[in-house]
Amino acid sequence: MNPKNIFPRIRRHAGYRFPFSGVTIGTILFTAVMLIGCGRELMDTTPRVRHIKTDGVEDFHKPIRLTVGWMSYEEESVVSDNGSTYHVEPADALKTGRIPALQITYEDGTTSTLDMNISNELLGQLIKSSLMSEQPIRRPYSEFMQTADCSNCHPSEVKIR
Repeated sequence: MNPKNIFPRIRRHAGYRFPFSGVTIGTILFTAVMLIGCGRELMDTTPRVRHIKTDGVEDFHKPIRLTVGWMSYEEESVVSDNGSTYHVEPADALKTGRIPALQITYEDGTTSTLDMNISNELLGQLIKSSLMSEQPIRRPYSEFMQTADCSNCHPSEVKIR
């Protein structure tokens, strides 16, 4: 059998058509350019930098004041009633003392008190969220962090995250 006659027979008997029959290279290139060129947004690739004027702060959030204070305490005894329940009662030899605490005072006179045994990371997050949202810190801290929304005071043109 002549090899030239194999393909027409396959095409004729099996209904097979060769790909790109009747399609020119120009049509393929035009389609590829259109798909690639129109498929993505045009981006400005010009390098840019921001020059921040460190002496030119213009708008400010409400200030807060942090002070270290001392809280008094009295030790009390925890007494077992029947082995499964407990209650608190004043100790026989009353022991008193003072422990340090952070007091945050806001512009409107509202105060928040934080224990000194708070982690530095949590303290920083609470202060930053309070300053940025202009809301006083309150317990539970997880609820405060969720409700301290930065969009309350951000200018509309500043994107938040």
